[in-house]
Amino acid sequence: GQTKDETISYIVPGLADIMCKNNVSEDVIIKAMFPNIKKESAYYDLYAILQDAGNSESAAKYAEKVIKQNPKSNTSIFIKADTLRRAGQKEEAIATLESIQDKLKSEADIAEYNVLMAMISENPEKEAMTLYEQGYISKAIEVMDGINFKKPEDYAFIAMCYIKLGQPENALKYIKTGNNINPNNINLITQTGNYYYTIEDYDKAKLYVQKALNINSNDKDTLELQDNINRAEGEKYTNLIIDSFDSQNYPEAIRLINQALRIDPKSSNLYFYQGLAHIAQNNYAASTASLYKAIDLDATNVIAYFYLALAFDNLAEKSNAIGYYRKFLQLTQQDEISENEKIQYAKTRISKLEEK
Repeated sequence: GQTKDETISYIVPGLADIMCKNNVSEDVIIKAMFPNIKKESAYYDLYAILQDAGNSESAAKYAEKVIKQNPKSNTSIFIKADTLRRAGQKEEAIATLESIQDKLKSEADIAEYNVLMAMISENPEKEAMTLYEQGYISKAIEVMDGINFKKPEDYAFIAMCYIKLGQPENALKYIKTGNNINPNNINLITQTGNYYYTIEDYDKAKLYVQKALNINSNDKDTLELQDNINRAEGEKYTNLIIDSFDSQNYPEAIRLINQALRIDPKSSNLYFYQGLAHIAQNNYAASTASLYKAIDLDATNVIAYFYLALAFDNLAEKSNAIGYYRKFLQLTQQDEISENEKIQYAKTRISKLEEK
């Protein structure tokens, strides 16, 4: 069935609670809230939603239905653990969950297990971060929403989660609330920059990056955001660079590449294009420096090895040419690359160079 976070994304908050309190039939409740899944699959979701709404009596009825269907199922164990958690029986809840730890297979069950453990934990913020790192973003938000957090770092974390989910407007709400506590918190400043990066307002994003770096020039998240902004701005030049190649205007291509590299100095692709432009102008020595840099930034840039070998070949540096042709062939499987002529060329050149 659907997980709780998938359901909550589109129901009216408290709808199940209202229906239960007004004695609406079970069939009508399920049809209204879960029109596309079987009745049995909706019971756990209704249990969780009703518990969150404070309607423990109605929630207990659906818990009984889940357990009655299959008392040994993961879902039944989740309900038992959650009931113990809500009753303050922390150790019993943990033991109940740990009894099925080795039986968890689906991503949904693993996520639900982690959420419950996070809610029981004395450090739910740490558990929420673990969920985020595992890719369970909605679950991380669910954990944070279940605790009484007040620190600006917590607001920044939830903002980061919403940005990851592609919901920058929700992120902005948490950023604003966190700023009311401490507008100079580096986490909030970085996430504000992240917000503007997400909506492609790079100028504002860079202002917040600089503000964060003024506080801590080595902050990992801020430096990562700076790289993302630089990469996005550098990519704006790509089409212009390609147009210059198409028109064989290689000096213009190099000029554009140099401009882009001032914005994004860590772009393997830009150095690769720079190397190609130098080769097109028979400036093989300059091309080797560019292609070395491209490979240094991205060792998986397979075609860069081919052109580096080609440059050394034209410089009559036999050993380097053979070495990089071989490296290119080593990294390339013929059925995984469309440019098979480069593979054949590399093999031919190795044979000829080895004959000399």
